[in-house]
Amino acid sequence: MRKTLFFAFISFIIIISLLAECFAGQPEPPKFPLSGPGGAEYKYASFDFEVFGEGAKKYYIFKPMGKAVEKHPVVVFFHGWGATNPKIYGAWIEHMVRRGYVVIFPCYQSGLSTPTRDFTSNGIDSVKDAIAGLKEICIVDKIAFVGHSAGAIIAANVAASYKFSALPVPAALMCVEPGKTSSRVKRAQMGLGDLSTLPAEMLLLCVSGEDDRVVQDFDAVKIYDSTRQIAAANKNLIVVRSDRHGLPALIADHFAPAARSCNQIFDSAAGKGGSRTKLTVKIGSAFSNRRASNVKNGMELDEEYSEKSGADLGNENALDYYGYWKLFDGLCDAVFYGKNRRFALGNTREQRFMGHWSDGTPVNELLIRK
Repeated sequence: MRKTLFFAFISFIIIISLLAECFAGQPEPPKFPLSGPGGAEYKYASFDFEVFGEGAKKYYIFKPMGKAVEKHPVVVFFHGWGATNPKIYGAWIEHMVRRGYVVIFPCYQSGLSTPTRDFTSNGIDSVKDAIAGLKEICIVDKIAFVGHSAGAIIAANVAASYKFSALPVPAALMCVEPGKTSSRVKRAQMGLGDLSTLPAEMLLLCVSGEDDRVVQDFDAVKIYDSTRQIAAANKNLIVVRSDRHGLPALIADHFAPAARSCNQIFDSAAGKGGSRTKLTVKIGSAFSNRRASNVKNGMELDEEYSEKSGADLGNENALDYYGYWKLFDGLCDAVFYGKNRRFALGNTREQRFMGHWSDGTPVNELLIRK
């Protein structure tokens, strides 16, 4: 018995050693870029947020902290099914707010029992209420929408309702892994509204994940094809591809767009609500130093988009920096500031670029289907 245990132990050690040798020296994925869309060109070092309403009408407003030189653009972010805690997308939200946007995060459901037929109307009510209180500090004649999974369907529906709902004009819409209008589970079925009401001049991105087995690309294609009034030059149907060249691998599955924040302030407000609850978070040098630690020069796409390496934060990765974040940054920059359109649209080199592994191998580029 002892000999058996001994040989089992030795075999275990050998296997671990072989695995360690196999993984040693594996290329690392691209780190957080310091410049360009998707990178750390931040206007603000800190942010705060307020929580309004309760239940399915609860929403958060995230605002940059510091002296503003201009009114802030407004972004409406719709979470995926049941992901009402903003921490699930906290790194992405923080990225947008520190770039200078005010982010509205409607919960639109109080739990998994909230009927899907109420999602859009709940979202409309929350956005209208939020906009009413932002007129003094924000640009409110036009706004940008982004949503993930079920939230991508809601984002499209709310944006398309802007005329009869008296909402600002949707200038940009990005639907990330939208779904699932074809669900066989009745309580999970979601309806897609009449998207022909979206303005023809709006910019649109429909994004799917190569390894998304939850919703696949059915609704991404559906949304793209339902917006014939938008010129092909102003929209793209995109696939974020996986890449297993190094470790950790970059897997574009259904949960890839969820970039959790390590900042506990998101959790601290998740259970709060009411007429007005305000919490302030200050992200200063500690955050900046953590992301910029061990910075070293890397490959460059061009002068405007240098890939310089920093430390990862949370579970965000190159699929975020060069994929979801870059695309939406470029989209917002185009509609609010008239720049960086090529990072979001047009099947350009900048749009497709996904960085390099540490050994210099390019990460699989975005696939622009249409």
